[in-house]
Amino acid sequence: MRLTKSVALQLCEDLWGWLALNPEKGKEEWPGWEANGGSIPMMPFNCPCCAYGAQITERTTDEVRSMGIMADECKYCPLAGFWPDGRCVFANSLFQVWHGTNPRGRFGPLIRTGCATMIALAAKQERERLGRKARLRKGKEE
Repeated sequence: MRLTKSVALQLCEDLWGWLALNPEKGKEEWPGWEANGGSIPMMPFNCPCCAYGAQITERTTDEVRSMGIMADECKYCPLAGFWPDGRCVFANSLFQVWHGTNPRGRFGPLIRTGCATMIALAAKQERERLGRKARLRKGKEE
């Protein structure tokens, strides 16, 4: 599946919106993935933004997964401006807080819901910003 930045952001918004409603679940359990009955093929780190970065650098999913933390791919993450240090793997990023929180702990569901909601909103806002930017460019050409 070839991703545009806008499509990656839409899928990211859908994924994290679902995770906000299902704080006990993991990214790999999203019903949008083909493996779970959806239409979206599995992606590196179960993340459309990571997949977009891998696509730009022309690495395969297996290559990206074997590398672990992606340095080159992170530069192309559509949400790079949202993450501390430009990467979701930064220790205090909302992704890392979400990932490191026990979903069955006392405040786990609340923390995971909050983190997932903010990530979904960041994807939505970035997608809307890209749309406004494209409309402005189109207006200048006319």
